[in-house]
Amino acid sequence: MPEQVEYLHNSLVATENIERSIERLRVIKREQKALKKQQVEEENIIKEYIGDDFEDLYDEQTNELLATYRPTTQTALDTKAFAAAYPKIFKKFQVERTSRRLLIK
Repeated sequence: MPEQVEYLHNSLVATENIERSIERLRVIKREQKALKKQQVEEENIIKEYIGDDFEDLYDEQTNELLATYRPTTQTALDTKAFAAAYPKIFKKFQVERTSRRLLIK
């Protein structure tokens, strides 16, 4: 690891190499955002084509399954409602976790 230069409490001065990495990461994130937008647009076209009456999409020539658009059901705990209804039990099982997240400015 290259030498680190402390700037302020818990802060470092970025080296040229780190600045290049940050700029590359910014470019990647912009590209990902654009691709995600394109992905959603294409998915919406396919979903609209399949509609609400069908679930599977096949290739007309090969009969290969290309896509499925099926309803799914998930069960989740409404933590706000549970905490309001049973605050002591909720507090007993509540845990705090600390993590670090890299934010590029």
